[in-house]
Amino acid sequence: MKKRIASSLTALALCLSLLPGTAWAATPMLRLCGTDIETGCYYTIKADGSGVEKVSNVPANQPYLVYAIDSGMGTLTAHGSVALTYDGGEGGEGEVLYSGVNLDITGDDITLTATGQNDVIDGAGYPLSLKANNVTLTATGGGHAIGTGTTTTITASGKVAI
Repeated sequence: MKKRIASSLTALALCLSLLPGTAWAATPMLRLCGTDIETGCYYTIKADGSGVEKVSNVPANQPYLVYAIDSGMGTLTAHGSVALTYDGGEGGEGEVLYSGVNLDITGDDITLTATGQNDVIDGAGYPLSLKANNVTLTATGGGHAIGTGTTTTITASGKVAI
């Protein structure tokens, strides 16, 4: 009887191992100022610039962000001038932008500032492309503008300041 149960469990384990691994794969992740960003949603900038807030409709007369994923490639589009400043708190845990996917960021003017020991951008080893008229990345207090292990391409028609 014990052998039958053991062999049944072994057979079940073998059958489960045949399922595609992508069924359990995590959805590519994007986080801005500690907020997980969902695809197809609109986000406005908080009044103090410390983060983003999810909204149900395209906001009128204020900058907003939209995130989409297509074939494993993420695109974060900034409509209007976007300026974010983030402090991950005591101990410096966090970054202004964290991406667990190949990511393109496009927009008009993009300013990202990290305080404390935080990095401005952490691509977790994924390539990141930043395309805007003007780009400013600032790390104060010991963090990095671009985290180690992140390949970043910046294309700007105006100024780039890191």
